[in-house]
Amino acid sequence: MSDIIHVISVSKGHHCGNRRRPYPSRSVTSLFVYGFNEAGKFSRKKINPLQIPIYNRRKVHRKLVTCPVCSTKFTAFYKRKEELDNLICPRCS
Repeated sequence: MSDIIHVISVSKGHHCGNRRRPYPSRSVTSLFVYGFNEAGKFSRKKINPLQIPIYNRRKVHRKLVTCPVCSTKFTAFYKRKEELDNLICPRCS
């Protein structure tokens, strides 16, 4: 499994073998980190409770941005809104 580069969220997830009842009393609760991997696909990874602060610091926002020069739409990952002004278009760079 490839490592997650852009972390979107960290949350608790339930999973069990029975699909008819979504959260039975014997369901297992685990911690997951959700994000995008190197190939650009959305994926999740199981983590332990000690890794929660590490992944929370790596969280980013994503936004669909249009380049003012070539009018190309691309997905931008940023931590602060100030970083949106300094984004470089992948086609123009």
